[in-house]
Amino acid sequence: MLQRHIPALRSRRRSLPTEKRSSQWDCTARAVKTLLKALAAEVRRSRGDLGLSQEELADRASLHRNYIGMIERAERAPTLLAMEGIARGLKLKISELIARAEDRLG
Repeated sequence: MLQRHIPALRSRRRSLPTEKRSSQWDCTARAVKTLLKALAAEVRRSRGDLGLSQEELADRASLHRNYIGMIERAERAPTLLAMEGIARGLKLKISELIARAEDRLG
């Protein structure tokens, strides 16, 4: 559906053979999942370092505690606004939170 609204994606996707298209999307999906797992681990570690419960972090971030849990289990990809709230709740800048998650990737 997204390709219909963004011509660049639509034309690029058509230009690749089917087997290359699927492997490209598979690689992208794996990379996103890996980054989400690193972010999840960093949120959980940082929260633990501050001695916060998921509920306390959720209150600080103005999010629901279930959403924090889903992020920490890498079940949901947080929005930029959610990441900003989580970073604020962890007393970090959003860039620091992302950098720490990237450091986990090696």
